[in-house]
Amino acid sequence: MTVKLPQGFIRMKKVLLLLRKLPITLLLLVIITILNAYLFYFQVTAISQNQKLLQQSVQGLTDLEGLRSAFKQGELTQHSYLVTGGEQDLEKYQQAVTAVLRNLNNLRQRESVEGTVSLQQQLTATVDRWNREIELSQSQFPTGVRGMGGGQQNQEIYTGLERISANLHRRSQSYLQKSRYGLNLSLTTYAIAMSANMGLVGLLLYHLHLAWSRHHHHQMKLQQQGILLAMTSEGMLIHDLQYRICEWNQGAERLYGWKRERVLGASIVELLYPHDLSLSAQAMSKTLATGCWQGEMQQINSRGEIIVVKSSWRLLYNEDGNPLSVLVTNREITEQKRLERIMLRSQRLEMMGTLAGGVAHDLNNILSPILLSVQLLEMKLGDPEHQKLLKTLEKNVKRGANLVKQVLSLARGIESQLSQIDIYTTLADVEEFIHETFPKCICFHSHIAKNLPTIHGNNTQLYQVLMNLVINARDAMPEGGTIELAAQIVEVSCYKPQISIKPGTYLVITVKDSGIGMTPQIRDRIFEPFFTTKQANRGSGLGLYSAQLIIQNHGGIIDVETQIGKGTCFHVYLPVDVCGEYPAHLNPMVINN
Repeated sequence: MTVKLPQGFIRMKKVLLLLRKLPITLLLLVIITILNAYLFYFQVTAISQNQKLLQQSVQGLTDLEGLRSAFKQGELTQHSYLVTGGEQDLEKYQQAVTAVLRNLNNLRQRESVEGTVSLQQQLTATVDRWNREIELSQSQFPTGVRGMGGGQQNQEIYTGLERISANLHRRSQSYLQKSRYGLNLSLTTYAIAMSANMGLVGLLLYHLHLAWSRHHHHQMKLQQQGILLAMTSEGMLIHDLQYRICEWNQGAERLYGWKRERVLGASIVELLYPHDLSLSAQAMSKTLATGCWQGEMQQINSRGEIIVVKSSWRLLYNEDGNPLSVLVTNREITEQKRLERIMLRSQRLEMMGTLAGGVAHDLNNILSPILLSVQLLEMKLGDPEHQKLLKTLEKNVKRGANLVKQVLSLARGIESQLSQIDIYTTLADVEEFIHETFPKCICFHSHIAKNLPTIHGNNTQLYQVLMNLVINARDAMPEGGTIELAAQIVEVSCYKPQISIKPGTYLVITVKDSGIGMTPQIRDRIFEPFFTTKQANRGSGLGLYSAQLIIQNHGGIIDVETQIGKGTCFHVYLPVDVCGEYPAHLNPMVINN
């Protein structure tokens, strides 16, 4: 049977265990400090109480003296009024009576002196008698005839006042003696406490010396650990539980670019994780819970570049076994991750090639009967409108068969044959496709010069590139907009590092839309394989990737200009055969610095 201990007993046990860990001198220091504080508090409280009582006694004497003076004034003014009947004497009498009652009330509230109650009764009776005499004299006797009495009663009041005054003087002397005694006791206690405190200060200095020695020893150990950290090639650092960096080795300097003097005391969170604090918080939580953590993290270096590191966190403890700091070891794997992505892309492209090889035969089997049916319909239907539609259908079926071959060649890395082609025909086919298939809410403008020079390329591949660009432009304007297709000859006079183009003559094909545009982050990734911003059933992410491969295979480049809310503009630069000729009426645009 398990016996459950009371909560109070458990708390007391914890306190005893804590006290057992404290040195005897430190425990003595705490006890004497508490005792001194209690004695000082008790003595200060007693002195303050005596001072308060003494002040009340002095105030009582003041009130008593005021009462005696007011009573004397009332007696004289009442007698004067009875003799003269003057209104000024009556007013002074009333003021004196008010002062008597006020001082009597103050005296009764401040002091509970023997005789105060009887004195109040006598004073009240005397004042009533004075008032009756005044009323009687005013109603019965003519002016100048006044009576006076009560001299014995007034003398009793003066005697009572003297008796109360003597009592208050005795009480004041008693309070004064107590205050002096308390002050002397306080001074004596203060002297004893100061002696004890001097001894305690010596003990405290001794413990401070021990603490400083332990701290110095700990710093020496940290310095030795720092030497070991500096000898390793990996980036190693130590930070405390508040993420402040305590140590930073040479490997970390090489990895991140910051010198040790620059980062000591800085926050590792603000330094290496300015954009994402969640992963570092998770790593810290796991380290505090289990003592260690391992994983991959994205960090930032001094040049503002995002790097990937394989990070290992280990918790360090102090002499008492409490968590002190965290040792972090980081090894950069950015290049390894890049090679892994390249390998993954190669594997996916290889899979696409295998899939394309298997699907190409089936697609050709599907397109062959369609092409045969179209040709049979052309022989049977003689209507010009039908013939036009059938010709368009036949042309697109043949182009579909060529696209299957091109996809297969791209996936397998087989270069297609290039020849001299008339790009105007390809551009005209794209225009026809836009007019026939794009919705009416999209306006199309064409700026294509006639008699463009021939270029060295593959007609089917270039048609595929332009189709990808115009379809992307259409998808970027779901609510409608404007698409512009332009072609012109451009003379580049010097190397343009912004678009990596060499000097020469180029045919520049421009596809521009007024769609939603792209952010800089998306713009930097649009030519990556399998990257797409479209829905899963609307894009594979290979369109612009294959377009870039085709243009590079033609010796050209593809450039993009975009801005959120202002549309996107693609420029396709195709080199013009310098041995060939283009019409003399075409004056090429010259691009200078």
